[in-house]
Amino acid sequence: MKIAITAAGKTMEDRVFGEFEKSPFLLIYETKDGSISEYENDFEKDLQGIEIATIIKNEDCEAVITGAIEEKAFYLIADVGITRFKGDGMTIHDAIKQVEARKLVLIRDFKGAGPNHHHHH
Repeated sequence: MKIAITAAGKTMEDRVFGEFEKSPFLLIYETKDGSISEYENDFEKDLQGIEIATIIKNEDCEAVITGAIEEKAFYLIADVGITRFKGDGMTIHDAIKQVEARKLVLIRDFKGAGPNHHHHH
C-alpha cells in the first residue's frame, strides 16, 4: 500500500508537516518494500495544494498523513476515497507505524469546517 506524507524534510526522522498546502515535501512510502518517492512542493506557486493532491491521486495512494487540509485539496483526495490521517508533529517513521497499527485519528473535514458541518450534494 502507498501512503503519502506531508513532510518537513526527506528522511524518516523528519516530522509530518501540519499544513497540507504549505508542506515543503511530499513523501510517498510503499509499505511492501519500504521505498520512498519524494516530491518538492512549490507551495508559493500552488497555495491551495492542488498539485500535491493530484500527485497523491495519480500515485494511487490509499492514505495521506498530514495535519490541516483546506477545502479544495480535501475534496480532491476525499472524493476518490483516499483516507486522511492526522499525524502532524510526529516523526514520519512513527506516523507510518501508527497507520499500520490503525491508531491514527481520521481527518473527517477540511480546515475551518465545524464538527456539525454537513455536505449537501
